[in-house]
Amino acid sequence: MPPINRTKPKFPPKTPIVGEPHTSAGATDLQPFDRRSLLKLIHATIPLPTREENCADGSLVFVGGDPGEVVVRVAGSRITISVFSIVFEGPHTPVVRTQPIMSLNWRVVPAVQLTSLLQDMIETARQLRQSQFRRCNKCGETKPPEWMFDDDSCQGCVA
Repeated sequence: MPPINRTKPKFPPKTPIVGEPHTSAGATDLQPFDRRSLLKLIHATIPLPTREENCADGSLVFVGGDPGEVVVRVAGSRITISVFSIVFEGPHTPVVRTQPIMSLNWRVVPAVQLTSLLQDMIETARQLRQSQFRRCNKCGETKPPEWMFDDDSCQGCVA
């Protein structure tokens, strides 16, 4: 009987693409992302355009969409996905108020599961935000709630 060839075929290593779980030497998809890979995943998943802000508390905040749709905050080992929202604290004072839908310790979730979870939660936040948009009966355009004067008219049409 001929000897069995037990060597593995040599294929070129798979090149990770943006948004795909990162694997480094010795790592597998069952291990968590490193911070750099997490930030790449957020950039690949969040709606465009994306604004990025370094906060005084050391956290990193991404706001996706224009007008804003999704907010992703990375603070240490915690990541929070929120729906973008604006409230007026005065007649001319809009303030961003996020509505969190998920928060977790990203360092303990396996990369393959975190990829799927982030994609799903960011899409859920987008859909929740877009469900609040209203159509102006005068111009016919769909606007976020903070741009509406009342249920039927946007601020631009009333002015």
